[in-house]
Formats: sequence, C-alpha cells, structure tokens
Amino acid sequence: MRENDIGTNSRAVDIARLPVEIYAGTASGEEYISPNIHFFHSSDCCAREYWRCHPLIAGERRIVLIGFGNYGRALLQRAIMTNVISPDQQVAYHIFGDAGDFLNVHYGLRQVFSIQEESKEGDSLIFHEDSWASAHVILEDADRIIISEDEEQENWRILWQLRQYYHVRGRMDMRSVRSVAGLPCFGSNDTIYTPEHILRTTLNQVAISMNDLYRSTHTGDTLDWSQLDDCLKQSKIAASEHIIVKVRILLQDEELSYLTQDLLTRAYMVYERNIQNPEELERYRRIEHLRWLRFYAFYNWGSGDVHDQALRQDPCFCPYEELAPKLRHHYDYAWTVIGRLKLVS
Repeated sequence: MRENDIGTNSRAVDIARLPVEIYAGTASGEEYISPNIHFFHSSDCCAREYWRCHPLIAGERRIVLIGFGNYGRALLQRAIMTNVISPDQQVAYHIFGDAGDFLNVHYGLRQVFSIQEESKEGDSLIFHEDSWASAHVILEDADRIIISEDEEQENWRILWQLRQYYHVRGRMDMRSVRSVAGLPCFGSNDTIYTPEHILRTTLNQVAISMNDLYRSTHTGDTLDWSQLDDCLKQSKIAASEHIIVKVRILLQDEELSYLTQDLLTRAYMVYERNIQNPEELERYRRIEHLRWLRFYAFYNWGSGDVHDQALRQDPCFCPYEELAPKLRHHYDYAWTVIGRLKLVS
C-alpha cells in the first residue's frame, strides 16, 4: 500500500512468482492481471462502503457530487451499478468537477441515462463545468450532497463554506480518512481498509455461489467461475452487490447495511408471497433488468440479435417492453437466488 502507484504495481509483479496471493493498492488499472495478483483501489473501497452504509432511499430526487477525481468517479460508478430501487425512479446526479473524457469513454450510458438534463422518465447525469459555489438553487434543493474531492483539506473547506453561507435542506456527507464525532464523515481508514473490502471474500464468494447455483439450474453452455472472463466476473460481482438492495426492497428496510442468513430467508419468503401478484412479479423483473442494463451500458454494450462478447452486443439490451417473455423470465433468477444463498460464516 502506498499513496500512489509508484513502485506498487512493479513490486507486485516482481513477487508474483511466490506461491501466495498478492493484494496491492493502486489508483489505476484492472483488478486482475495474473492468477495471484489482485489490485484494490482505496477509492473503490470507499465508494462500496459509502453506498452500503448510506444507501439511496425512496424519495431522493437530486444528489449532488462535489469532486470528480478518483473518489468522485468511484462513487458515481457504484451509484450507476447499485442504486436501482424502483423501475420508475427519477434520480438526478449533479456532478461538479473535471469530468474530462468520462462521457466519451462511457458513451453507452447515453442509452440508459438522460445526459445533461433532468428527466421525468428515469435517472439523469448532469456534469457542471462551473464551480459548485454558483449552483445555489441546485445545492439548496438537493436531497443529498456528497463532498468527495481527492484532497481532503479541500473537503473540509467546502463543508465549512456550505455550513456557513448556504441554506442546505438535504443531508451532507464528507469524505475523510478520519471519522469525527458529530460530523457527517465517511471513508475513514478503519472502515475502508478492511479484509472485507480489500480481499472482498464475502462479495466474491456470493458471486461465485450465484454462478454455481445458476449452472445447477440451467442447461446448456454455462461456465465455471474460473472460466469466466473479467467482464463476466465483474457482472456477477455487480449482481451479488445488489443482493442487499433487493433484500432492502423486500423487507422494506431502506437503511439495512448488512446481510445475515435469517434476513435472506425472511426476504425470500416475502418474495414468494408477493410474486403471486403478477404486477409485483413484473416490478421485480423491471428492477433487475434496469440494474443489468446500467452495468452493461457503463461498459458500452448495445443491442444485437445474439450475445456477442467481441461486439459488446446482447438481445436483452433494450427497453423492458421490447423483451420477449422468455427473456423476461430470465430475471427471476436474480431474486430466487436469495432463497438459496448460503453466506460464508
């Protein structure tokens, strides 16, 4: 672990010949480059912890993100992947900071999000070139303001200014490497540098279990976890990360920040009861379809007649209304798996 990539990446590669698993902190690059080297990003650990402990709740319509460096980008990515709680949600993310080529790199997001304009039909991404300080109406009307500049001292300055000079009705959260009693801090070292975030044992194990369960209930060409490419692994991990969101939806507990075997059992019982209502079943399918779409849109997939990894095309990449009934049924698995998962103790 170091503050930047200098020396960390090369050192990990140098010792990769040893018969051990290597975890190296980095600010860039892929998570896996060889069988025993695993890179982790402090910004990604922070973003996962933030949305787990401070999830999107019903009624939030406008979220402001101040700072779009490593931490801001990670927070937005996790929001794109995870913050799907209703097929009819209308959340506008207002981002202040240097967006650079973000929309050029992730051009597929335009297929799922309204860009640069708040929508009444779905979620929106609005990137601002002007300083946050001049966006008085947006700040005052925000349901949530997340302060996440990479330079922590800048976060403190922004928090003080917002508290002193602005009428803010929504909640404010500030990234800080130290937790401070009485202040809305997140991302402290003791909460993000944990085995769960660095080794990701539970998250990866749930993803592997989900893949194994899928293979046991589907005929045809299904792959073992070790045979999956990185894109499919990340897709499975994203699906496993949304399990807690599904449990929150089923148990109607918006602030749930952990999972237990008992919670999974109770949630599945609710699911089985609710899907007797065809409208509820359709709602669950729509939620999972939207989550799936957002993941693949982030990686610039589009619609095609067949699943094509090279062309990044899939027949499911379309509005839910255009899906064939047999494809809609495919999304049931993402919910029924809740009743079959066994958490690692």
